[in-house]
Order: sequence, then structure tokens, then C-alpha cells
Amino acid sequence: MTRVQLRFRCSNLKKMDHLSESDPFVQVFLRQRSQGDFREIGRTETLKNNPNPEFQTAVELEYSFHELQELRFVVSDSDGARSASKLIGSVETNLANILTQPGQRFVGKLTTPKASDRRGTLFVTATPFNAETARTFSICFRGEKLDKKDLLGKSDPFFVISRKEEGVVDSHAWTQVYKSETIMNTLDPAWKAFTLTDTAICGGRAHVPLRIDVFDWDRFSPPELIGSATTTLEALMGLAADRGALDLINAKKQQKGGGLFSSKYTNSGRLFIDTCTPRPGPFSLYDYLRGGLEVGVVVAIDFTGSNGDPRDWQSLHYLDRREPANLNPYQRVIAAVGSILSCYDADQ
Repeated sequence: MTRVQLRFRCSNLKKMDHLSESDPFVQVFLRQRSQGDFREIGRTETLKNNPNPEFQTAVELEYSFHELQELRFVVSDSDGARSASKLIGSVETNLANILTQPGQRFVGKLTTPKASDRRGTLFVTATPFNAETARTFSICFRGEKLDKKDLLGKSDPFFVISRKEEGVVDSHAWTQVYKSETIMNTLDPAWKAFTLTDTAICGGRAHVPLRIDVFDWDRFSPPELIGSATTTLEALMGLAADRGALDLINAKKQQKGGGLFSSKYTNSGRLFIDTCTPRPGPFSLYDYLRGGLEVGVVVAIDFTGSNGDPRDWQSLHYLDRREPANLNPYQRVIAAVGSILSCYDADQ
């Protein structure tokens, strides 16, 4: 079964709140063929005060080549659980159109029926995958000797993993796939372990470039970059096996330090890859059989009174002793299922 994972980011969203930026989220609607109307199939998280959000929550749907899968994306400003959200804008397309774009990325201008002003831009990146073969990875990072960014403290670091979209060459070529929690006031953070599928990380292609950015969180200003590293899923697995680390490089500090070959600047800290291993499974029945699984067939019959007296030919339990080949419904089901399962029963 082929499924498609959709990820979202927006730019220059219209400010809907008087005193702050919008708190946007994205809803995804799929047109139903039978009724002809749109039904919501998923939504992202809400990001506070962000006109240029990169959403971490992806929305998945099954891919049907033989159908026109019409989609509507609605971006709204959340006003909390007690108030109705305000529409920022929407855009419609279909799944085939997204999949045939360079990098499988759709770019749409958000509009509203009653307004002609600029509402912002929505970027949708699609990643097809086979749900039966996708691997789940357990990953754990920690940092050492990160740069100090806070005047009165150390740093409040978090990291973001982004993947490079093949065929996309503009400034939006990187798609965020994971954002960690923030650890307060430390230069040696040990972040919580997390799990991601290889579909989410790199579209199932271990050689796709990944960028890991480590930021310092600030309450009243945008996050400040500590340093970045470029790698691949394949390289991360190797680093985890060797207890290796990546140098975090801040390009601005590197340039001030005299350039690429300067001895004055080494790095802005190191990112250690403690774990990056695929979890076992998911397994098919064939995998279990190859591992030695044996199937034992056990049959139980419920002689409920509503089925009638078994001596009555109309009963579901009636046994025709004159014509044993005339099986009752229970016997037919047992024979049909048992003929398949018995092949896997070692002692028959």
C-alpha cells in the first residue's frame, strides 16, 4: 500500500491579531467522491506568534493512482479553545499535481473569497512511502561545549532536523522533519530520545542530505543559531556505531575568525550521536514463519440455543448422517479456514 506524507510550511502570513502575530495551523481536506464535499483528514499543531511557521506534524493519506484526489488546505489563526479560529486563507490542488512538481513540492498563494489582500504562501511537500516497509529509527543526540549565547546564563539549546528536497534549488529547499525540546541553561544538553520513520527523515533514501541546526531559545526574541552540521541518515548510523560526533559550525563566526582554514575558530560545540538505530519490524507473517513460528489450529463451537435443536434439519448444527457430504454452515467454515491453516500446522 502506497501512502503519502504531507508536510507544511508558510511564509509571510497575514497578521490577524492586533497585539501579536498570528497563531497559525493548517487543516487538510479531501474531497469525497460519493458526496462531492470535502472532509477533514488531518491538521498540524498550532505555532504561537509565527508568520513563517514550519510545522512538525505531518498529514498522511492513501495514494490512489486511478482517482483524482482533490485537496483543500486551510490556514487559520487559532484564538484558543474557547474562541473560533480566524481564516487566514486557503488553496486547492490535487495530489497528482503535488507529486509531479519539482521536488514533489507545491507552492500556493493563500486567498479568501471576500478579500484580495496578500494572505501569505503555503508550501506543501509530499513524500510517498510504502507503509509495510518503512523503518522506524530510535535516535538520541547530546551536545558538548556549545557556545554561550545568554548574557546572564549559558544557553537554552534545542535542535531542528531538516532534509534537502531533491530537485529544489531555492531558499526553501530544506523541509523541517523534527524539532526537539528545549533544555534550559546548559552548554552540555542531553536531549530526550525520539523515534522517526526513515520516510519522515529522508523519504526512505539514506543518502539524502540532512541538516541539523542547534539554536538558543529566547523568550522575547527569535531563536539564535549556535551552529549547524550537514550529514545523512547513513552517516548518522555510522557515527552512532562509532560513538562519533559532528562539529557544529556557525558560518558567521567562522568568517569572522578568518575563513575556512583559520586556526582561530574550530566549532561552536559538538553534537554526539548516541543512538541512531532502526527498530526491528514491522514483520510480515512470512518473517515469523521463517523465524520458526508454528500454527496450531484449534476450533471452538458455540452451541447457542438460538440456532435450534441440532436434530432439526433447519438448525445450523444439524448433522446429515444420511448424506455426510452435506455440511452444515459451521462445518463449511471450519473446512474452508482449516484447509488453509492446516498447511502451517506442523503435526497436522
